[in-house]
Amino acid sequence: MVRAARASGLGVKGLLGILLESRAMKNRGPLPRAGRPNPLGSWSTLFVAVEALALLGEKSEAARLYPLLQEAMHMGIILRGWDMRLLETLAGIAAGAGENWAQAEEQFRSALRRTEELPHIIEQPEVRRFYARMLLDRNAPGDRDKARQLLTEALDMYRRLGMPKHIEMAEALLAQA
Repeated sequence: MVRAARASGLGVKGLLGILLESRAMKNRGPLPRAGRPNPLGSWSTLFVAVEALALLGEKSEAARLYPLLQEAMHMGIILRGWDMRLLETLAGIAAGAGENWAQAEEQFRSALRRTEELPHIIEQPEVRRFYARMLLDRNAPGDRDKARQLLTEALDMYRRLGMPKHIEMAEALLAQA
């Protein structure tokens, strides 16, 4: 979504403006409404918005969307359609953004298990990177060691997959650990 915003000329700030404006709309914004039937497009918007808001530093906005992610998972939705990101990964990101550490950790551990069960080769290092970011943010005893372990594993996987930009991102996080 961020790449699409840049390519369209909208830019990341324009995208953020649309997402923030949508929450203020009284009638029908692009996000799903809890407990009601919603079109696929509104769920897709939610799944992209959580990650985009967290990456843009709008943590409280990302955290606010956690209950909707839980609703989607209860309906049986497992993956985000366009890139196959696990909803459990997104839920971990949203819970971590709200400093709901126990929920975030539970979601990331569940996502790690699911990446092995499917197997979901590309998501395996991604969950590790996002989980490590959450651990570094929480900074409880042992979190830095666990984050280093996860990032080392992610780096090995990214190298095997030939993902240079992701290697860069994981190395930058590892430098903070």
